[in-house]
Amino acid sequence: MDSLLPIVSSKFREILEVQAVNLWMVKDEHELLLMSRAGEDPTVAVGSTQKSGEGTVAEVSDSGEPKVISDGEAEYLQKRNGSVQEGAVFSLMAAPLVAQGSQVGVIEAINKRNGTPFDEDDLFLLVSMAETAAGALNNAGLLQAERKVQILETLVKVSTEITSTLATDQPRRPGSGATEGNPAVDRNFERSAVRHATRGGDQQRPGRNPLQVPALFRAERHARLLRTALSGR
Repeated sequence: MDSLLPIVSSKFREILEVQAVNLWMVKDEHELLLMSRAGEDPTVAVGSTQKSGEGTVAEVSDSGEPKVISDGEAEYLQKRNGSVQEGAVFSLMAAPLVAQGSQVGVIEAINKRNGTPFDEDDLFLLVSMAETAAGALNNAGLLQAERKVQILETLVKVSTEITSTLATDQPRRPGSGATEGNPAVDRNFERSAVRHATRGGDQQRPGRNPLQVPALFRAERHARLLRTALSGR
């Protein structure tokens, strides 16, 4: 998803031939977050948010209808520009990004490069492009969500295997249950401990209980599998 956003905003700017394109994504039911920009727009910073009632972008999101402002003296543009002179907004248009009945964001175009204000034909082109972009963004979001689910499933599986390995791979200790005080069991335990401790010769790592070495080797193998799965994010 993150890699797709700048591509979308850049292509919109190229086709529309505008000063800047802002891509606002839905943050929650009543708030939008400016996540990507192509071009220059000194009136608002990437990472800014806009809530219901705070501006044209929020108005378009709430109504679900595109909007164009062609009058550079419009109150909203005057407020937005503030003290900005170079790069100030003299015309803008915005359209909702809707896919499968769900809004994913709003696309906003700022100032035509030829200096003329936006008109209804420009808005029609923006809306047509927005339909395609919304589908791409929605699909990317679904794939990202699916990938997160796969990573979580892998994490649960590997964690379960590690826990199971540590619980079952240790030789039975003497003095537990019905074997308590049984010399034969004690001798078997001692032999098992020696085998575990000497398996791999000098490869045993210092500071670890010899009885746990085989189990920990398996746990480390599972951990490597988990890191491999996570590296695909």
